[in-house]
Amino acid sequence: MTDTINLSKLENFKFDIPKELIASSPILPRDASRLLVIDDNADHYQDSKFKDITKFLYPGDIMIFNDTKVIPAALFGIKVSKHFKKNVDINIIEYLNSENNFSYWKCLIKGKKLIPGDKILILKKIHRDKINKECNISNKNNFLSNLKYNIEDIKNIEDIEDILHKKINSTNEKVEYIEFQPDYKFIYTILRLVNKEDDFIWIVKFEHSKINMLNKILPFFGEMPLPPYMRRSGEYNDKFSYQTVYAEKEGSVAGHTAGLHFTNELLDDIKRMGVEIHKITLHIGAGTFLPIKTDNISDHKMHEEVYSIDQETVNAIKKAKKNKQRIIAVGTTSMRALESAATNHWKLEQLNLSNMFPINTSKTSIFIRPGYKFLICDVLVTNFHMPCSSLFILVCAFGGYKKMMEAYQFAIKNKYRFFSYGDASIIFKKI
Repeated sequence: MTDTINLSKLENFKFDIPKELIASSPILPRDASRLLVIDDNADHYQDSKFKDITKFLYPGDIMIFNDTKVIPAALFGIKVSKHFKKNVDINIIEYLNSENNFSYWKCLIKGKKLIPGDKILILKKIHRDKINKECNISNKNNFLSNLKYNIEDIKNIEDIEDILHKKINSTNEKVEYIEFQPDYKFIYTILRLVNKEDDFIWIVKFEHSKINMLNKILPFFGEMPLPPYMRRSGEYNDKFSYQTVYAEKEGSVAGHTAGLHFTNELLDDIKRMGVEIHKITLHIGAGTFLPIKTDNISDHKMHEEVYSIDQETVNAIKKAKKNKQRIIAVGTTSMRALESAATNHWKLEQLNLSNMFPINTSKTSIFIRPGYKFLICDVLVTNFHMPCSSLFILVCAFGGYKKMMEAYQFAIKNKYRFFSYGDASIIFKKI
């Protein structure tokens, strides 16, 4: 199959997925999802359950997880213009520095007629929905004036509605943007557009100086950043279901979805059978989920993502390589962190394990595609990915193009659930 197919062409990674197979909600319990076993060295696929993944593990295996934690990066705004009528949806994708309490961020913003300098009113989604539904704000230009109050005074949505109506219908006065104060939470904050980088990607500044973004602003205003193909906003339960049970370090703006299938009980079972569990951290950003727009995939440039690998994990990898034990990457992000370290820092193509050292903080823009020589990973646990995505191209590089295209057709025919809240696969490296 690959003898006649140009694997540098994006169009050759296309396939069709019926809409009904796109999962918009999780399976409960987590490990009740299905598991497709894909081995290019076998002549058939095995249909299993994720709770039975231990059947495909051996004592001495090393499983490496990504312990990143998803932040509530989806924000909801209204463009601050004469009529306050334009809804703007914002997804945080990367902070640019830690000065001024994380004020400057890179964001994915969908909204019409946005220009640098525009200010966007950021609200809790329930507040914005209430404004859109209940409030006639088309001819009022003083909506922002003195919108400050202790959020503890708000007991229900009727209180919010009453305050909004009072403020919207108050006397016309000059709009003032009131800074945050430590003792108060507010119904809004202000985001200013600084510069447009590419298509929907903007550099923005949050107009505050006394409250930390990660600790206060995002938890209050933000929701879990569900992918657009789910066709819904984050809900209360997504705060738990879109987070792995082992998430520790805040920083991701998309889910580490391969890890969503693991329960604490399943992790205990895996440890008891003699499999070692270790962790890396890669904070998932635009590099993982932005689409490829070039016809030739070699022209695609990945956005950088921050990762780290501690000494304990480095020692485990060394031991596994020396003793010929399998290294199992849980998720494409774990694989990309490991392979980035092997290629860019450890130079493992020279097969010199003494070169290995911990990676405290580094950035990767690695794009793994067919022809890549894998230096660390032997097995990959991952979900089913979008056609023409960098993640699907990665699994084709790992499992073999022909095998993966066939496996995905098998999954579609057998009604596996796709994408973030979908089912999983375990892929054994093509030898």
